Amino acid sequence: MTDAPPPPDSAHGPTKAQSARAEASRIARQQREAQALRDNLRRRKQQMRARATPDTAPPSDGTPRTYGTPRT
Repeated sequence: MTDAPPPPDSAHGPTKAQSARAEASRIARQQREAQALRDNLRRRKQQMRARATPDTAPPSDGTPRTYGTPRT
């Protein structure tokens, strides 16, 4: 019987260069995801402030607020 040829190096796992690339890719992805989460939080805070502003600001047409009292 003849021996089978040895398997290529990649069959034994990733090389150091591949591992370093994979690690750099993973870190870059985590940083992008973290930035996206920060951006989403900032946007949500801005939207909350924008929704809260009309309650405290006077009407843009200059009419006084009625606060639920019916107009006659």
